[in-house]
Amino acid sequence: MAKMSADVLSGRTLFYAIWQRVQDQFYDPARLEAINWRALKHSFDDRLRDGASAIVCAGELLALLNEKYTKILPPVEVSAKAARRTSEELHVRNLVLPGNIGYIGIASFDHEDIAEQVRERLEGIAHCDAFIVNLRENGGGLLNHTANALEFFVDEGEIGFIEKRRGKRLQERFIFFTHEHFGVYQEMTGKKPSKDLFLRKAPMIAGKPIIVLIDEHTASSAELFAAALLANGKDGRDGRRIMAMGRKTCGKGIGQADFDILGKVTLKLSCLRFMSPDQVWFGDAAQTVNNGIEPHVAFPSDGDMHEEIELARTMLLAKVSEGLAACAA
Repeated sequence: MAKMSADVLSGRTLFYAIWQRVQDQFYDPARLEAINWRALKHSFDDRLRDGASAIVCAGELLALLNEKYTKILPPVEVSAKAARRTSEELHVRNLVLPGNIGYIGIASFDHEDIAEQVRERLEGIAHCDAFIVNLRENGGGLLNHTANALEFFVDEGEIGFIEKRRGKRLQERFIFFTHEHFGVYQEMTGKKPSKDLFLRKAPMIAGKPIIVLIDEHTASSAELFAAALLANGKDGRDGRRIMAMGRKTCGKGIGQADFDILGKVTLKLSCLRFMSPDQVWFGDAAQTVNNGIEPHVAFPSDGDMHEEIELARTMLLAKVSEGLAACAA
């Protein structure tokens, strides 16, 4: 048997490492089984001549998953993502609308400082009687930071569920808030459950009426944000203090992480799924499942955004008036 060259060995080592990472952490093992992923490990052996060929073959391998988010990232994209997440770009905008209605628009959660940006903008409008939270076009971002931003809106309640594969083990995390704590309850196959409590940020506008604007581009952690608001927006007087307006959301309940593979490539891998507080999986962005959030008040796709904001403002003014009347009675 001919001795394997160093280049071939390097190429195979890189390819197998990519294969193994997917095998261990891809969020949907049933999809791996459907394409017989185990048998694919050696199906490219005769083409693995070096590192460059390994990257090409790995791209073809990942394409067999038929899952659009899992892929090899070009170095320029890795650098751009890192720069974007630490940039000084502002992702949050605030306004005080007529009638003392606060408006906060969150364009993305894909920034390491997003919770602080939300806090700063909310401080300027926290005195308002009710709020419009605009999540239109928000494709989500960093899951933990999204949950941190929710602390300003929710006093106590369930936030969401996260499932993550770690080899043959399944890690399940349940995030919840108490008045004083950010809580995480965790279970993992073969281990004892654990519960961690962290001091939380003050809920600045909890308890006030909110209308959340959503559309088909509201996705991923932005959907979790919206779902958590809605789940904690039930009102004892008339059923609902927080409502959604707009159009059905994307239905993307899968999250990705970037993995450095042997210092040679970056693998973007769909490695977790997350669910609403009532344990409904949002789906995989309609690749096979779409359980996006349906709005309580529909607004057409060709409608003017300013008209939608005005409709939300009018509805909130009515809600505030109802609350004042109920207090007076």
